[in-house]
Amino acid sequence: ISVLARTEDQVKCAIDNNVNRIYVTDKFLFNKYKANGVYFRCYRVNDNTTDRNTLCTELGSLYRNRTIGDYFLNVSNHATLDYLSKYSKLLTLSIELDPKEVYDIMQYYNFKKNVEVVVFSYPELMITKYCILKHTVNKDEKCHACMDNYKYYLMDRNNCKYRIITDPEIHLSHIMNYQTIDKIEDIKEAIEMAKYTPSP
Repeated sequence: ISVLARTEDQVKCAIDNNVNRIYVTDKFLFNKYKANGVYFRCYRVNDNTTDRNTLCTELGSLYRNRTIGDYFLNVSNHATLDYLSKYSKLLTLSIELDPKEVYDIMQYYNFKKNVEVVVFSYPELMITKYCILKHTVNKDEKCHACMDNYKYYLMDRNNCKYRIITDPEIHLSHIMNYQTIDKIEDIKEAIEMAKYTPSP
């Protein structure tokens, strides 16, 4: 089990519950808890992180760090999995795969390939270098909105709320989906199917 933690309370909770891998988006939390098996989730733009304890969100950081690949790498078939495995000890499958496609990929490896699958998440839809909060909340004045404790959203015509998460260090805005990915039942089904698959 792996989790992505955005706050220190979440990191502590994951440690207390013996979570296998904890990914964080904050370098302060990474440096503070690195000894506890915490990984830093690299920035998706202009990242120069060099550390074996990273979750890589783009190919450059994966090649540089030779560690874990995030779902942004879009691993959706065994050919991609084979190729990127040369640079990674663990890859996350694409969130766009349905249960049958995940099953087919794992069956290709006789269910012995080590991968991660996103089970529950508000997936990221978009990333922009345009600082939405600076121009709408701060009115182009000195930026502070991304440093406060408020939550900000974009709302569409159907009143669906899309969370805005910012990177204060490099001033990127991440637009999250209003709907969750929730595949826990699908994963249970895949595990049950794997138990009864005969070896070749």
